[in-house]
Amino acid sequence: MKYYHHDHHGEHDHPHPHPEEAASLSASEKNRMLAEHMLSHNEHHKEELLHLALHFEEDGKAAAAEKIRAAADRLAEANALLADALSEEA
Repeated sequence: MKYYHHDHHGEHDHPHPHPEEAASLSASEKNRMLAEHMLSHNEHHKEELLHLALHFEEDGKAAAAEKIRAAADRLAEANALLADALSEEA
C-alpha cells in the first residue's frame, strides 16, 4: 500500500481577516467565518476519505474500504448539520 502525506500547510488556511478588518468584525461574524471554513475543510476531508477507500479497495481490503466510506458518510452528515446551523444564523 502506498502511503500519502497529508499536509494542510498552504492548502487551505484558516480565514484570518486583516487586523483592521478583524477589529471591525463581531464575535458572531468571526464564529460564522470559522464555521464556514470548517464546512469547506470537512468537505475536503470527505473527498480524501473516499479517495483513500478506493486505494484500500485496490489493495484487496474491501472491509476496510467499506468502513472508510462509512466514515466519509458520517462526515457528510456532520457537514449537513453544520450547514443547517449556518442557515439558521443567516
